[in-house]
Amino acid sequence: PLSQGILGSGFALKVQEQHRQKHFEKRRTPAASLIQAAWRLYSTDAQHSYLTATWYFYDSMLPSFR
Repeated sequence: PLSQGILGSGFALKVQEQHRQKHFEKRRTPAASLIQAAWRLYSTDAQHSYLTATWYFYDSMLPSFR
């Protein structure tokens, strides 16, 4: 009986941990998108014009009109 209680408690803790992990993963992608969008906005500000690496890849994909 005692060992069943220990096993049951361990199983319940494992289920709780999986539940917590599932909710964390649901929040991770929106949080990453928000951080990326904030960085892009910050890097395009005229005061931070030296941050060209953020947009270099996208600029290289555009046709040159010069």
